[in-house]
Formats: sequence, C-alpha cells, structure tokens
Amino acid sequence: MTDVQEKAKPRKKKVEKKPHRFPHQNISGVPEIMLWAAAAGRCEICNESLTRHPHTQRRRKRGEKAHIVGQGQSEARTPRFDSTLSPKLAKDPSNIMLLCQTCHEAIDAEEEQWTVETLRAMKQAHEERIARVTGGERRQARVALFTTPIPHGVCAVTGAAQYKEWSFTDEALHDAVLPRFFPDRETPARVDVRVSAGEADRIDWAAVRQEIRREHVLRVKGDRFERLSVFGLGMIPALIAFGQEVGDMGEVYVHNVRNGMPQAWSEHDVVGYDVVVSGPVEAVPAEDVVVCLSLTGPVEPGQYGHLVQPEWPVYTLANPEGFQRPNWLEAENQLRRVTRRFAELLARIQMGHGQGARVHLLPAVPPPVALDLGRHYRPNHHPRVHVYNCVDRKFHFAFELGGTR
Repeated sequence: MTDVQEKAKPRKKKVEKKPHRFPHQNISGVPEIMLWAAAAGRCEICNESLTRHPHTQRRRKRGEKAHIVGQGQSEARTPRFDSTLSPKLAKDPSNIMLLCQTCHEAIDAEEEQWTVETLRAMKQAHEERIARVTGGERRQARVALFTTPIPHGVCAVTGAAQYKEWSFTDEALHDAVLPRFFPDRETPARVDVRVSAGEADRIDWAAVRQEIRREHVLRVKGDRFERLSVFGLGMIPALIAFGQEVGDMGEVYVHNVRNGMPQAWSEHDVVGYDVVVSGPVEAVPAEDVVVCLSLTGPVEPGQYGHLVQPEWPVYTLANPEGFQRPNWLEAENQLRRVTRRFAELLARIQMGHGQGARVHLLPAVPPPVALDLGRHYRPNHHPRVHVYNCVDRKFHFAFELGGTR
C-alpha cells in the first residue's frame, strides 16, 4: 500500500437538503363523522354508495377523504397545492370531500380538469341536495318490483323459446323513487314470476296468474306500509294481471321503466300531443269489440286478423305516428292521460255496444301503462276484457280479466 493510499480519507457523501415537508393531515373523529353524514355515505362526484361492496352488497366502508386544496409538500407532487392554504386547510372539513377510490384517483391525476373551484361547487351541490332530500316531509314508501322473463328468440338447437331475465339493483330502484319518497326498507319487495317453458304462445297463463296472486300476497299485500311505489318489467299481460292484484285501494304510485332500467319521472310535464281514439262512427249492439292500444308501436290487422270476425267493431287508442316508439313515456302526466282515455273508451263501448260487450284487448304499451291499466280495472264496473299476448308480431289469447256478466 502506498503512502498516498494510506493517508487518503474517505469522502463524505454530499447530503441533499430536502424541501420542507408538511406532515400529511386529515380529519378523524367527529369531523369525519360529520363529513360522512353531510355526504349521506355517497361519493360527492359520482354518487356511488360507499357503505356497501358494489357487487356483494355486503356492508363495507369504502369512502376516501380527498382534499380540494391539496395537502402535501410541494406543487410538483401535490395536486391543487397552495403554499399558503394547503397547511391551513389540511384539517378543515370544508376542504375535504368524501369520494370513492376511482373519483379520488381521477381528481388527483387530472388536476387541470378538477380545479379547486370545480370541486368546491360539486361538494356544495351534493351536500345541499342531501340536505334538501332528507329535510323535507317524511314520506315513506314500500318499493316493489314485479318482473317476468320475456321471449327473446329461439334456441338454435332445440327450437324452444328463450327468455330474457331482468336484474335491477336495490340502489337503482331507490334512486328512481327519491326524492319524492323515502324507501321504508333497505331491500325492495321483489315479485319475480316464472313462466312455463316451451313455446311463448303456449304459456300456461292460469298458472302464471295464480303465482302472481300468491307472490303478491306473500311479498306485498301481507305487509303494512304507508304507500306503495311499483316498478314493473316483463310480459305485458302479466303486468296487467299484477296491476289488477295491486288495485287502486290505498296510496299507490306506478313508476317509470325506460331502456330496461328504472327511472324517475320527468319533473316537466310533457305536452304538445294527446293520445288519439278512433273507432266506428255509428255504434251498434255487438257482443265482441276489438281495442288496439298502439302506443309503443302500431297494432296492425295482420297481427290479429286470425282472432276476430269481420263484423267486430275495432277501436284504436294510439299515440300520433311520430310518437309510437318504445321510450315515448317520460312524465307521469302522460301515464294518467292514457289511463283516463282508456277508461273513457270502455265507457263509450258499453254505451254504444251494450253492457255485455266483450273487449278483446291488443296492447302495444310500455310496462307502466300495463300496470296502471290493470290497477284501475274494475270487474263489477267495466266490461269483460280478454287480454292478448304478442309473440313474433302475432297476438295470442292470454286470459280474461273479468266483467259484468
């Protein structure tokens, strides 16, 4: 070893001076509880529930506390950082949002889009909405969902009819009821009625109606509640039958289903057109009368010609041509208008064709209309009604509702 090597001393490592780091702070205890309460346990951006797992529905605390004015050490590493405000607002509840993980990551990754002003406005809007909804009159409702599978093509191998099933989350149903009513239970009453296997035009409707009665008593009628909020989706005759079981006794509200999903009624009345009723100019006594409900689409003679006699009078209750589409129903006033016009048409048939006239009902209607028509039907007041089911654009007899003779 040389003298130079022996005398050499190890160099000291240059220590970089770290910038001042604010200790990460957040709220806990009572302030955190107040945040959860103000947000109603929901993400203040996407409104997702943060108290349950989205798939298993098991109780789970999933909310994250996110700072509006960032809480961190520097502008380079902290979204929405402010050297003056960041340490001051670190534990200020007004500067903290309750978010889901996805939204929390989004606001930190896309700082330019999620500005301080934007987030403050969203927090305020969400918490004001919660206060408005929960601060009103106590109006509780039992939420009920009625579903049946509907024909959905045929099996390529067996040729048997295939059916489409429906599945709605509790949250989707409750959201469609709020803020008009508050669900009185965590879980809606679900009436899911099966149909017989085989050809869709050979359904055992007597068995279906029997199951509807049994399930209605078991899931809905046999319990106590202030009012009933009803959703329905499935085969139209089954919806009419369930509506008849529910009836018009007590406070009952039929809610909308559009695009296969429960939806709140539009807050704005839809005006500009009314359903049109057409039929014979001069009514003569008749034992059988045909009523076509052309609301979601036209009911054409080729669909029912095999069922009727040429001399049977035919009435049509229809939307104007431009409005005969599946999703035309938006506002509750439209539903009431159709129900009223149908009742007027039944009275017109009884007056013109006799109290004993039998109505052959061919419905092309959305689910809420089917529920409401069944709900307002009165066997001791209205004529007998034969309800038909449409399969592959052909109508087939389903069942008779009842009547005066």
